[in-house]
Amino acid sequence: MDFFDRRFSGWSQPSDWTPVDYDELDRLLSNVHSFGEEAGGVRDERALSLDRDRLDDVEEAWIPVDSAAGPAILIFENSD
Repeated sequence: MDFFDRRFSGWSQPSDWTPVDYDELDRLLSNVHSFGEEAGGVRDERALSLDRDRLDDVEEAWIPVDSAAGPAILIFENSD
């Protein structure tokens, strides 16, 4: 949440975002790991990454990500 507070004063619209913002968010997401299961039951662990194919879906507390289990949404508590 510090990213949103620092960059957008806690509130943002997708039109406010710059390529640098997306890159910073992607870097932050790389610190969050997710778990999934590959074919054959092998456990898969990998960092989240920003799903740049779904950037139109970005909202203040709703971030499209790629996870070990496939496409996902990372949500943040929203005080609204």
